[in-house]
Amino acid sequence: MAAIFLKLFFVSVLLLQAWHITLVACCPSVSVARGFTTKDMELEVGSPFRIQCSLFSTNMQFKNTTYNVSSENLVFKFKTTLIKNLTIVDELTAEYFVENANVNDTGMYSCYVLHPDINGSMPYICNTDVAVGYKPLSVENFTCISLEYYNLTCTWKLPFNSVKTDYLIYDLSLKMKRHCAQYLKHGCSWTLNSKPIYLRSKPNLSFLIIGNNSLGTSEYRFLVDHFKIVKPSAPQSAEFTNITPTSMLLHWTSPKNMMYGEFRPGLTFSIQYRPKDYPAPYKEIRAYFQNQGSLEITDLIPYTEYEFKIRCRSNVSDSDLMWSPPLTASMGTHPDVPYWAPETASSAFDIQVILGNRTLSLYWKV
Repeated sequence: MAAIFLKLFFVSVLLLQAWHITLVACCPSVSVARGFTTKDMELEVGSPFRIQCSLFSTNMQFKNTTYNVSSENLVFKFKTTLIKNLTIVDELTAEYFVENANVNDTGMYSCYVLHPDINGSMPYICNTDVAVGYKPLSVENFTCISLEYYNLTCTWKLPFNSVKTDYLIYDLSLKMKRHCAQYLKHGCSWTLNSKPIYLRSKPNLSFLIIGNNSLGTSEYRFLVDHFKIVKPSAPQSAEFTNITPTSMLLHWTSPKNMMYGEFRPGLTFSIQYRPKDYPAPYKEIRAYFQNQGSLEITDLIPYTEYEFKIRCRSNVSDSDLMWSPPLTASMGTHPDVPYWAPETASSAFDIQVILGNRTLSLYWKV
């Protein structure tokens, strides 16, 4: 009988120790365990919540002194507010209750002992983190861009939500879920070398974003006009032929990844040019070509070096953000004979005689 009693005693002690460890697990940094609070929680806006703070004993050690305490001495501190009017549950437990929570109730609720015999201090018990938010909301500013028709990157901004939410993106362009090839901080990218690969040929792209948090799961779909968001690279090279005093023929090659006409909408090219040595506002010519092209530049000044900027964008895009970087080049026109005689007048001369030497000066208008 005594052996059975001893076994029951040791089991009871172990259970009490385990109970004690569980209760203080929420505050592992507390060196002197005096009690515990409700575990951290996440809840939806409009929900009620209650936080309890419990003492382990009515005798509390603080700075080498023992104090008689009860649940009536417990308070919560939330941000800068001291919450005193708690509901007494029993001798060791007090409770703070909110019937209709909103996002402003998000934060840390710390429990303390407010005792009249302890001046200038409030012994700390434990704390509970509360997050009041929403089921997964739709991401904001969802945008995609195809750089050089090689790398498709979609990014978004996270909506405000006190409840931590994770988002996954899927490409639905093949009417099946294709996962993200490379996750970014708030985005995803696919390339021609990634797995899964970037689908370049699709005129429209479809994406599914799934948000998940402790309150639920939500799905949101986004459609993208693919060829409008392609930003090409600069044309790879340029050369000049048929150079005359007033004209030249400019040739340029296609941007990278578009050499064989695989970009079906084609490209709008912008050719800007001006004299190099005395800069003036650029003149601009825009023309459509499938991938590369040539253009005759006329009405140039003889014997003058010109600088050129050649850039392109998708023919179905009207955004200035979608222009490629410019390819720069320069070429000079050939010299030429004067086109007309200078303008003179019958009196546009001057004769001077100095020490028997005669000097004749002629004047004309250019």
